[in-house]
Amino acid sequence: MKFKLLILSAFLFSNQLIAQEKLPHIPLATYDYTESTEELHQLDQYFTDVTIVGLGESTHGTSEFTSMRHRLFRYLVEKHGFNTLFLEEDYATCLKVDAYIKGAEGNVQNIVKSFNQWPWMTQEMADLISWMREYNKSNNDQQLSFVGVDLQYYKTTLNVIDSILIKHSPNLKTELTVSETTDREFMTKSNNDGLEKYKAIVAERKASMDELNLTESDKTKLKHLLRGLSLIIEEKNNLDYGAYRDVKMAENVMAHTEQDITKAIFWANNTHVLKICGNEKKGNCRAGANLKNWMGSKYFSIALDFDQGGFNAYYLSNKAGDKNDITSYTLGEVAVDPAIENSIAHYFRDSYESSVFIPTESFQKRKVRKLAGRFVGASFNNMSKTGQQTYFENWYSKKYDAIILIKNTTPTLLLSHEN
Repeated sequence: MKFKLLILSAFLFSNQLIAQEKLPHIPLATYDYTESTEELHQLDQYFTDVTIVGLGESTHGTSEFTSMRHRLFRYLVEKHGFNTLFLEEDYATCLKVDAYIKGAEGNVQNIVKSFNQWPWMTQEMADLISWMREYNKSNNDQQLSFVGVDLQYYKTTLNVIDSILIKHSPNLKTELTVSETTDREFMTKSNNDGLEKYKAIVAERKASMDELNLTESDKTKLKHLLRGLSLIIEEKNNLDYGAYRDVKMAENVMAHTEQDITKAIFWANNTHVLKICGNEKKGNCRAGANLKNWMGSKYFSIALDFDQGGFNAYYLSNKAGDKNDITSYTLGEVAVDPAIENSIAHYFRDSYESSVFIPTESFQKRKVRKLAGRFVGASFNNMSKTGQQTYFENWYSKKYDAIILIKNTTPTLLLSHEN
């Protein structure tokens, strides 16, 4: 009995020491991108020798995450010479955005609605794109670029390839093999669904490209587009290889970084930007982990998390529905309880008012490092649209070079195709 009491006393004493421990952190006055970035200069030491900054998010539909990343990007552009935004979206889709920020005519809200994925169809993203356009107008010597590095949309990519080829040779409109397969239909295909015909379409486009007298700009675009289309098709032969998409996103980042003098942010979910490989022997490394392996200290990963509030997500709207069936979900606003007791957000709750930057060296002296972080992504399985959700408890703090917490969150302002 005495032995048990001694163990209990030691455990309680250890917990008290942990509770009293003050971890290094840097409170930030605001996440508002319209405010001066002067206070962010206190973070200079973390970005001086960095080429790529992975900027994550624990949910895809949080307004404050977009605002904070907008503010960080402004600071990195103005202070550290960053010039590119890599987005978790296909290269083909982002070409229209890149053209717009470099002076092409258009309406910014319509440009945003042209994204394939709902998390980017927001007023917050429109504000960021508008700022990039204005910046480029005033800085001819350092133009910003907007580049998609994901690979999901077969037909979207093929259509952009064909539009460039036909622009240079109108007769190709009737000569190129037509593919009626939609993006959604292609996503459901497996490696047993006659992929040879799709590979033949890629080969046909490559041959047409080689025969044309293209501008350097179009030649570069087609090179990336055709590479992307090949990867989208090849993924069907790697359906059991869970990290294939992440590996290729990282390779796409490197392809652009090596080609140009690029310093960039990589904008994606927290799971894509983390720096630690889950199982390197099986190749199950996320995009950020691959970038860390290849770039070392030149890659810096940041998770964005929050304490409490709301966000947009696909929530399970049909009790009888299949959790794996998208038709059982509705896209809309959800809310969650305050962060749980053994989470990072709970631990730092009384340390800041708006947002806080926490470098991972903050956790190095702790005997207990398993503070959890939220994980939502794009879907939320709680019928009531409130409550708790999945947490990462597997050495969450070690997966990133820093964590930024937002105290209270609200949903993004979605711009639907109908608006």
